Amino acid sequence: MRVTGSCKVCGEEAQSRCSGCFSVAYCGIEHQKSDWAAHKPACSKPYTVKENEKVGRYMVATRSLAPGDIILREKAALVGPSLEQSKPICLGCSAALMKTWHLCTTCQAPLCSKNCEKHPAHADECQILKKNTGAMYSYFTNGTLQKKKHHPENANYQAILPVRALLLKKLDIKKYKAVLALQSHRKEREEMGKTEIVKEKVIPIVQLYKIQEAHEDMLQNLCGIFDTNCFELCPSGAGDTLSGIFPSAAMMMHSCYKNTRLTFSDDHVLTIIARTNIKKGEAIYHTYARTFNTTTIRRIGLFSGKHFGCECVRCKDPTELKSFASAVICRCGGTVIPNDPLDLTQDAVWKCQECSLTLPSLQIASQERDQMMDLNNIQRDDIRGLEDFLSRHKKHLHPNHASLIEVKKHLSVGYGRFQGYTFDKLSIEKLKKKVIYCKEVLDSVAILEPGISTQKGLTLYELWIGEVELAERSKSEENINEDEYKEVLSNAFKYLEESAQILRYEPENSIHGRLSLDIDVKLQAEKLKLSKLK
Repeated sequence: MRVTGSCKVCGEEAQSRCSGCFSVAYCGIEHQKSDWAAHKPACSKPYTVKENEKVGRYMVATRSLAPGDIILREKAALVGPSLEQSKPICLGCSAALMKTWHLCTTCQAPLCSKNCEKHPAHADECQILKKNTGAMYSYFTNGTLQKKKHHPENANYQAILPVRALLLKKLDIKKYKAVLALQSHRKEREEMGKTEIVKEKVIPIVQLYKIQEAHEDMLQNLCGIFDTNCFELCPSGAGDTLSGIFPSAAMMMHSCYKNTRLTFSDDHVLTIIARTNIKKGEAIYHTYARTFNTTTIRRIGLFSGKHFGCECVRCKDPTELKSFASAVICRCGGTVIPNDPLDLTQDAVWKCQECSLTLPSLQIASQERDQMMDLNNIQRDDIRGLEDFLSRHKKHLHPNHASLIEVKKHLSVGYGRFQGYTFDKLSIEKLKKKVIYCKEVLDSVAILEPGISTQKGLTLYELWIGEVELAERSKSEENINEDEYKEVLSNAFKYLEESAQILRYEPENSIHGRLSLDIDVKLQAEKLKLSKLK
């Protein structure tokens, strides 16, 4: 995070902030220490945790917060491969294990190299895993232990988070207790059959390591805690997403219309910042759902994964805050939206706003599921596949439909970057589409993710790239004169400038943080370029 403030003591530029309240900045540790006596009485967290019967525990702002204000910074209590299914990764540094790998000489765990045998993430668990070097590659069939080849693709990654959680009791009892204090939704998981999967896939493997606390109740509770509370991490160089437990951050209430932004550093530190203005006493919201999913898909995912039915301001609105992210097109050309988006009963209907047509809600839900499966089967660098999805679905989906915007988001990045579509091969038609798609994504983001949204920063950057490339081509083909060229570049520079401002909140040791540094370099180069044109 490279957003600066002014030192409370001397007024000089400062990046360091009080870790208790985050409301004051200091240029260095000396000025922070010298000011502590004066600052201590006013130092308090910008949030408190409340509780009610309907939503359980939730965060509330204790003072008014502006966009960019830090609410919480927390190191993960626990990080590991996903419980559900992980690609082959190193249990030390999380690097992908594709063509080469190394099996730990002590416990046979999959690693990228011998160096990672001593990696902090693996060193402690190694002492547990070495008790049964074959368990990592074993499975049970009808109660009979079966063994597989010691290969990363056969590794039981689903056992790692539970093992690491049990290790916390010895390594950090405070974190261990904080993790166990989180909700597990055991009853709801039993009703959905999830506990049976844990009983079959997780418990028998973890118990092969003879850990004293690894009884069934404990492991079911832990897996419920992971399922309900994990955040998804994407560290630089990781071969797959990781799951992280942040006990304090888990107190945030969910809303599909969030007022926060989360950043994650490569060393698994989460920072929560205000994305919009948050008044004192207002709830602090995060979302566990994807912005560019329809209401039905979001709510079903939240119910099955997090065990609650979302009734946020976006979900309750048939128009989704006038974004029409779930709307379809009627045969008359009108917009079809649900009478009640929370109703998925047999009698629930969607109605055209122009004619009398009604459609069963369950029919729309089925179509949305098929669209999602269709989209999930397309690789994000498959430009032709994405374009084909657009051409097939744009006839019956609203132009702002979440699935179409999701595809346009990927195409806006792919045009100019992906193989076969780099700028030296990209047609003028597709270049213009890149610019159009960027603007359409930004229009949706302005409604669904207002404020200093990460997606806004990323899309503004792509828009700047597209506008500049268009200007360069137009100039070389003499389609615009020098004054028009300067005007286009000057207007495009505003996109780059705003993108830089938004992405400076990202930690430097992260994927987006490194992009932010690169954008700042481009920003200075573009300033110099524009100054020479004047």
